[in-house]
Amino acid sequence: VMLGELIQVRELKFLLNRWALMQRDIEEPFNRKSLKKLYKALNYLPDDERLFLAKKYLDNSGKPFSDNVMAEKEGMKPGDYTKKRTKIEGRLSDCLQLILDAERKTLRDSVDLSEPYESMKRFRIALGNWRRI
Repeated sequence: VMLGELIQVRELKFLLNRWALMQRDIEEPFNRKSLKKLYKALNYLPDDERLFLAKKYLDNSGKPFSDNVMAEKEGMKPGDYTKKRTKIEGRLSDCLQLILDAERKTLRDSVDLSEPYESMKRFRIALGNWRRI
């Protein structure tokens, strides 16, 4: 597993584990932005896979159900449930990566690096002025 893949999986797990809590407080800017990313990625999955994840992560308590509890609810063996969940989350993680890559490219394209020296010089002057205050 490469570092980029690990970060991507961790970000997805963070979003999924906080899905219900973020949904409750959608007016908070971080939650809104995070949910936007999550829902964009979820749109790439078929309805049955989205529903499968929603049943696990969108509980009223704000805490996802364990795989054992969900396996019992779905009438599956725990190992089979976990395998199915990780497969779906893997696809979702790939979708999330496409979205994050597009966001980074947009951000990179919007930053003007034609005059980094001048920007740094202005920053140092401003910092020097601030230190004198």
